[in-house]
Amino acid sequence: MLPAGLEILPIKEWTNKHENFTHALVEGASFKLFNPEGNQFPTRRDRYLASTKNFQWLIKHAKSKNIKMRAMGSGWSFTKVGVTDGGIIDTSSLNFSFPVTQDYVSPNYANTAEDLYFLQCGSIMYEVNNRLAAKVPQRSLKASGASNGQTIAGALSTGTHGAGIHAGAIPDFVTGLHIITGDNKHIWLEKASYPVASQKFVDWLEADLVRNDDWFNAALVSFGSFGFIHGVMIETTPLFLLEEHRLEKIPYDDTLKKVMTTLDFSGFNLPGAATNKELYHFEVLVNPHNFQPNDPEKGVFVKFMYKRPWTTYTKIPKNVDFAYGDDLLGVISKVLDVLGTASFALIPGLVNSMFKMAYKAQPPQ
Repeated sequence: MLPAGLEILPIKEWTNKHENFTHALVEGASFKLFNPEGNQFPTRRDRYLASTKNFQWLIKHAKSKNIKMRAMGSGWSFTKVGVTDGGIIDTSSLNFSFPVTQDYVSPNYANTAEDLYFLQCGSIMYEVNNRLAAKVPQRSLKASGASNGQTIAGALSTGTHGAGIHAGAIPDFVTGLHIITGDNKHIWLEKASYPVASQKFVDWLEADLVRNDDWFNAALVSFGSFGFIHGVMIETTPLFLLEEHRLEKIPYDDTLKKVMTTLDFSGFNLPGAATNKELYHFEVLVNPHNFQPNDPEKGVFVKFMYKRPWTTYTKIPKNVDFAYGDDLLGVISKVLDVLGTASFALIPGLVNSMFKMAYKAQPPQ
């Protein structure tokens, strides 16, 4: 009999979110995890600890059956880096989160408890955004990508996503990891140079405290190879606005190369700069089918954003004729698979047409 909070997934193969591959699995080797309910688990901590034990049960089960397992979030990776020849563990239902109180914070932490938020591994990015925005005062992730269906553990373990100039991507604002490392061991891992959690919080997890910069840096983007990530501590920031600017046909020349390689914007003359703003995001997109260095007519598309203090505002529709959704890449992949080698001749024209629609200059938004 399976412990409460575990069920077998009756699958022999799995297809990723973008549907660009299907992977064979060992029958009976895949499971779904969820936080157990009922009188036996009256508190959030009881449910969390039960899920920790279920991770350990899975490790013991895999060892006894000599099968491989890997945790799965939303399954958005384009490659098979997140799967194994054994089974997958669906963690998407492990999605509660909570702000921490000051007694759960190390006395040596550089900031305050208000800056921290604890997430279970299956928390989806849009859930996290909504929960932070509902706080008083309102908070936000430091950076997030154009799509928001990834789980926190999947996003950080694969090095995605978001690109704040000073904030980085998701792994850059993770400060602590609760990792299930074996069938009888689990640890709270954080940097020795940047302590975050108090012993009281580690005791809440019933984990062993490990502070080591090298181990933490290695475990952050490890594609699940250090163990099952059950919990994640992140640093948040006060809610803010982003003011987006778009430019097209910017020549790919030495001035732009300097900006891209040094983030030194002196002499680049970005429009829109003013007081009470911070350049937060800078993005260069190249169409390889219509590109020539130092040629403005075959230049690049540039998108950049300023960070502005939060205020209520009126949303206006974006001035674009085309915007791709999360499923478009999977659709394109299927079409190209059907067309086979004949698709090679179509790609340049399709890219040129779609690039003009999706990436064109527009007023600031």
